Amino acid sequence: MPAETPSERRGQLLELVLRIATEVLGDDIPEGIGPDQGFLDARLDSMSVVELLGRLERATGTDLPTTVAFDYPTPLALAGYIWAALNAGEASMPTVSAPSGTPHGPGDLSTASDEELFDFIDNDLGIS
Repeated sequence: MPAETPSERRGQLLELVLRIATEVLGDDIPEGIGPDQGFLDARLDSMSVVELLGRLERATGTDLPTTVAFDYPTPLALAGYIWAALNAGEASMPTVSAPSGTPHGPGDLSTASDEELFDFIDNDLGIS
């Protein structure tokens, strides 16, 4: 059943990126990749990036630049980029404050809600 709200659709997009990244990594990371885990930290090499981008392009119908996984180095950031590409020209969504955290970013994103994750993308990464 298709998602009804933008928040649900954004959550599904993040889940898609996470699922495809985990499939591409295969046995290299059996527990899967987290939303804020770096692709390079998860041992995604250049050949795997090509496979990841090809699968995401087919799944979303978007054309992704070859450097997108390096420019947006986590599943969360990449999902935000794809979300923005899919919704280019539409009115931006209202946001709430992103979770506070460490000097390196929003803190432990594994405990953040979908809305907090996407607000972080919109507000802190400048992708909307």
